[in-house]
Order: sequence, then C-alpha cells, then structure tokens
Amino acid sequence: MQAKGGVEALKAVRTVVVDADMSVNTARGPTIIPTKTYVAYPDKFRVDATFAGQQSIQAYNSGSAWVKDPAGVSAAPMRNATCSVHAERTDFSPANGCISF
Repeated sequence: MQAKGGVEALKAVRTVVVDADMSVNTARGPTIIPTKTYVAYPDKFRVDATFAGQQSIQAYNSGSAWVKDPAGVSAAPMRNATCSVHAERTDFSPANGCISF
C-alpha cells in the first residue's frame, strides 16, 4: 500500500466504482446477477443490476433513497435508506443484505 501513497492516499479516495457478479439462489437454481456499484463519499451511492433481463437501480443521495425497476420509480423502503447511510461510512457491498432484488 505504501507504494500507492499509503493510508493518506487511500483516505483521500472519494469515488469508487465496482463491477461485481452477485450469486443468488432462485427457484430455477443458482443465478448470477451482474451489478455495478457507484459510491461517492460521503453521501451518495447507486447500484445497477440486471436480473432476468430487467434492469433495477437503487440509489441514495444525501438522505433520499429510491428504486427504479420495471414497475417505475419509487421511494426506497426505510430499511434500504438506513443501509444506505451505513454504506456511506463503510465499504459497501450489495451482499451485506441491505439491497434486495
């Protein structure tokens, strides 16, 4: 880590983009859901996912959380908003159970 600037350089990072494959068990067996997570510290994040050919977006921005899916756009349940606040202070991963598709 020192070769990359040490702890101070790591603490200075404000934007992170992560491509990941999330494995979930469905009635048809294990399924891979490709996701792309954007985090802009200290108070924004977005998760894009594609499941069964449908796109889902879950986002948090400075105290507001919402979901966009094939049914339209709606406010995110408080559970997701609470996880969003947690995500802005820690390493965020959809696998932490806060995000559901």
